Amino acid sequence: MSSPEGNPSDDCKNGAADGSADDSGAEAATNGGIEALATVTRNASRHLYLLTADEKRVRF
Repeated sequence: MSSPEGNPSDDCKNGAADGSADDSGAEAATNGGIEALATVTRNASRHLYLLTADEKRVRF
């Protein structure tokens, strides 16, 4: 439910007056997305290394 003024910071306040929006799984979904991003970043950093100029010439 969006606020009539269009202020996005008010959107979370209008979701549920009793606070049930916090229990709806939105927080769990956000945490799952953060964990997935951390996993992708961690896996990418394991395979990341800098190439020397000679290696770049050979590969590219």
